Amino acid sequence: MGRTPQVWLWPLWIAVLAGPALADTADSPQEHRFTAGDGVQLFGYLYSPVQLRHQELILCFHQARGDGRGEYAPIAHHLNREGYEVFVVDQRSGGRQFGGINQTVEQLGVSSGYCEAYPDLEAAYAYVHALRPHRPLVIVGSSYSAALVLRLAAARPPMLAGVLSFSPATGGPLTKCSGEELSGAIEVPVFVARPQQEMRYDAVKRQMRLFRQQGHQVFVANPAVHGASMLVESRVEAKVDSTWSAVRLFLRKLEDQPRDRGR
Repeated sequence: MGRTPQVWLWPLWIAVLAGPALADTADSPQEHRFTAGDGVQLFGYLYSPVQLRHQELILCFHQARGDGRGEYAPIAHHLNREGYEVFVVDQRSGGRQFGGINQTVEQLGVSSGYCEAYPDLEAAYAYVHALRPHRPLVIVGSSYSAALVLRLAAARPPMLAGVLSFSPATGGPLTKCSGEELSGAIEVPVFVARPQQEMRYDAVKRQMRLFRQQGHQVFVANPAVHGASMLVESRVEAKVDSTWSAVRLFLRKLEDQPRDRGR
């Protein structure tokens, strides 16, 4: 039998501008600059809660044509209210889709391909681990970066606690760096979420079935939109309480997971 061709799933919705910052964040996000292994300077932003109540630090990567603050600001503020510290990254593949500015792309003058952004995830993880060396990290991806965080998790970086993968893209530009290629090697809990409307695609059905067989948690959100934006009520244009409840439960369970903190 021939190999089933992969399909690329483009974002199904164009996001609106993120809302204003909420009072549960101690200050506006703090800018950080660090360098990828190939010398590209990257920008990241640390959202700190007024009161830190969880040791897990949540590291977030945006979707195609996006930027860290534009996509994740409302999500970061929500997590701040829960007592989590959040670090968001501007990868070299991105843009202004969410109304913000991707400082990494602005500095480079051009947006790269999706697979080419993988070193940014490695560099961001190393940077945040050095910044908070004794804190377990949870990595979050959206669309193309949702596939890349699975690859990062399979590499078993130190202090990794868990993975949240929202609408992991597959095929097309990601053929050489697909997430499911290595997802079976991940040793920490994984939460994969898809909007109900994306489940009509055969490639998505196969992907979600594979993740379930590998022991990862699979969640179908309804109502929802593509990527991490399924957590933002103004983008979904409906209540997203059920999706947040599933995410919150997953994060709380991570606190009880044994980890090799020295690895």
